[in-house]
Amino acid sequence: MKKKCMGLAARSTLMILFFSFAVLLGSSAIPRTAWADSSGRAGYSGNPGTNGGAICTNCHSASGTAPTVALIGPTSLPTASTSVYTFTITGGAAVVGGFDVSTTRTATLQATGPNTRLAGSEVMHNASIPFTSGSLAFTFTLQAPSSEGTITLYASGLSANNTGGTGGDNTASTSLAVNVIGGQVPQIVITDPVAPTTDRQIPFGTVLNNVTSDQTVTVSNSGNANLVVGTLASANPLAAPFSIMADNCSGQSIAPAGACTLTVRFAPITSGAVSDDFDIPSNDPTTPSAMVNVSGTGSSTAVPQIAITDPFAPTTDHQIPFGTVLNNVTSDQTVTVGNSGNANLVVGQIASANPLADPFSIMADNCSGQSIAPAGACTLIVRFAPVTSDVFNDTFDIPSNDPTTPSATVSVSGTGNNPPTAPALVSPADGETGVGKTATFEWKTSTDPDGDAITYYLTYCTDRTFESCAHGVTCPGTTGICFAGSGLLFLGFVMTRGGRGRKYMLMLMMSMLLTTGIFIVSCSSGSDSDTGGGTNMTYQVSGLNNATTYYWRVVADDGKDGQTSSPTQSFTTQ
Repeated sequence: MKKKCMGLAARSTLMILFFSFAVLLGSSAIPRTAWADSSGRAGYSGNPGTNGGAICTNCHSASGTAPTVALIGPTSLPTASTSVYTFTITGGAAVVGGFDVSTTRTATLQATGPNTRLAGSEVMHNASIPFTSGSLAFTFTLQAPSSEGTITLYASGLSANNTGGTGGDNTASTSLAVNVIGGQVPQIVITDPVAPTTDRQIPFGTVLNNVTSDQTVTVSNSGNANLVVGTLASANPLAAPFSIMADNCSGQSIAPAGACTLTVRFAPITSGAVSDDFDIPSNDPTTPSAMVNVSGTGSSTAVPQIAITDPFAPTTDHQIPFGTVLNNVTSDQTVTVGNSGNANLVVGQIASANPLADPFSIMADNCSGQSIAPAGACTLIVRFAPVTSDVFNDTFDIPSNDPTTPSATVSVSGTGNNPPTAPALVSPADGETGVGKTATFEWKTSTDPDGDAITYYLTYCTDRTFESCAHGVTCPGTTGICFAGSGLLFLGFVMTRGGRGRKYMLMLMMSMLLTTGIFIVSCSSGSDSDTGGGTNMTYQVSGLNNATTYYWRVVADDGKDGQTSSPTQSFTTQ
């Protein structure tokens, strides 16, 4: 016989956490328990019109240091025009991250930048993206609506530590109001080669005295009327060691979607850090005088200097924590060997004095034996390919002619993990019809080869892709009670003692359910000989729509990046 998860123990009872109090105060949205996808989930941009303004902390804890986020781009656009925007995430755990951006009104977002994808009307990351030097930047395109008014961009950014759990992660969100202007209006856009490319800042880095370094700036027109550019640096000229070369923009009329270029030169003759800025005037009504900042450091000594970076913050600590990787799966991380000096850096044979052993290896070595010019770089890939569940550590050397660090050591670490088996769906059967408005989902539990605790994620909705699914429930491998309102789930338990306390809490629980209209989702577990004698989990859901086809699946998660999904099944209500 199955044990109901509402069953009373001898002196204790699992009771509902007092979450309904928020509903009684007028909250119209209960955050659903959810889990993050490495390729992002829609509805978590902070937009108050989507998911109640939820951000990434709905899936990730906020126990880590919060990052700083910013939306960079024009604050005005002509009607029906397009412009590129940049979303930056800085700080926090700063190992891997992602984002979600949405907009109001009839504006359209396009996933035109690298590492982005479009999900419905929102743009987000397409994978867990490593930070570089403590920051991460995503670009996307906004197409303004055909009518005037103000639209708002909402964006949420996650800074995670990539340890396999959500502890130590954190999120920040921001918004940007964009005024949509009617009629024929030019719109200036200034980009440079140094990311973020639209921040109007050009850091030249360290340059040897009496040597020149050039960077190209592009001035484009994202408006729908000709952009007339004035004389560059007329109101705010550059001073030595900076200068403007090859000016193809001053006095030009740039058609919509057209562009021109100019070259900014840094030519230091003395040592030390310097900075300056210059203006780009135009007939853009919003930005009639755009400022561009330049900076650099002059150096008198020509010596190579090795700079080794990896995707994990701090990116310069020569440590690569792969985290938990599934057994028989490979994880690759790119190591960049750069030359921040002002003489050629000659790299020796990597891992010759201190080679790597399985399950680590070096792949795609583009650095050994190379001569890297100042400001240049090469890359190599370090692979972690575990076949057993264990913790692994190793080191390897990168020799060079850097007089300060002739042999740099890089440490690697990682943990192997076996995923749980897939849950076997039992009921409703695939394609079953005539299911009632109250349905019981049942599946055979998974096993984990490493003995890790398993959490199950049940999702059901009318969308086969589950992208727009608003119905989901989270439950650990033990029994529990889940309450759902319109498919938005919250899970909590309180232990009480004594019959009087139980009666009081049960009365309070029933009162809240009647007041708020929240549906109960109850669970139970036990053995079932009809399914091979294993343990089955069941969840009962009320309030399904009549004559509707639903799709459902269950994901088993071991909390260490080991997730295994059941096949998707469907059923139709009567």
